[in-house]
Amino acid sequence: METRKVQLTGSSTFTISLPKGWAVEQGIEPGQRLELRPSGNGALIVGADQVTPDGRTTVDLGRFEDVSPEDVTRVLRAFYTLGCAEFEVHVGVGDGTEEGAPEPDGLDPALRRAVRTATDRLAGLEVAVEADGRFVCRDLLATEELSTDRLLSKLQFAALSMHRDATAALRTGDGALVRGMDDRHRDVRAELAAVERRFRRTLLDFEESGRLEGFDHVVVADRLDQVAAEADRLAGLVDGLGEGDELEAPVGCAAFHDASTGVHDLLEDGVDAVLSGASLDEAREVRERAEACRIAVDELADAGVPPRAIAALRRSADAGRDVADRAVKTSLHSPRVEPRVEAGD
Repeated sequence: METRKVQLTGSSTFTISLPKGWAVEQGIEPGQRLELRPSGNGALIVGADQVTPDGRTTVDLGRFEDVSPEDVTRVLRAFYTLGCAEFEVHVGVGDGTEEGAPEPDGLDPALRRAVRTATDRLAGLEVAVEADGRFVCRDLLATEELSTDRLLSKLQFAALSMHRDATAALRTGDGALVRGMDDRHRDVRAELAAVERRFRRTLLDFEESGRLEGFDHVVVADRLDQVAAEADRLAGLVDGLGEGDELEAPVGCAAFHDASTGVHDLLEDGVDAVLSGASLDEAREVRERAEACRIAVDELADAGVPPRAIAALRRSADAGRDVADRAVKTSLHSPRVEPRVEAGD
């Protein structure tokens, strides 16, 4: 650890020097503006990214060679996750791709497409300005005003709706229930990114209350995304119904209905237990049901349910078990209620 002496410049400004080695590694140059973020515990976080005169954080990818669409996507997602309300990305000018030459403004079309695709898939993010390989992106959602509880509730509704519709379509053969399932899964991924983003923003304040709860929410959100992915796979079985694929006819057996409903209820109650800070006994009750759900799914093989459908439902049941485990853990640091003492015999 290095130390620096605070100097007084003029009559009212304190100054401190930066370690030159660190500054060179970060690409900091004389005259460059830096972002300073005071923390609640007295620490001062120095942002080494470039900042425009109006305070907008920027990054210039044009300084690097062979910038790929994947690089652009990672940068955009990183800025979004960190909670930047507005940021600027310079992607530079490419020299053509396998799909053709640069567009009239000199920008590689693959890089422009990467920016557009990323902003479309991140909830609330839009390109406000585009010019000469420069993209100003703006977040239209004030996620700092949304609690992780509210974000997770939205994600719970979206993922479990997909599960319910996919399993119902598999039972009835009604393809209309799973129409647009890919788009619905993308919406779930966007909600997951919002939960992750909200959690990371709390980490900027080392004394932010609820950090443990925030981590629990991220874990639960990830499991709900898994449920949405399995619903998408079940929808694929419905799309191939009667066309020589694994599923020749709807799965109309009562056992499949009961098992899929059990998984749905397990996930719903598990998430509710995490959000409400359920007691240890309540959380354990949900966890015990997880084992029964898994057994019910495994027994579907005896009912003639296609293996791919069983595998997808089993992974959703496992996600429900993980959520129930998280509910038990959160109950351990929830406010406890003292047991009532009844009069003895």
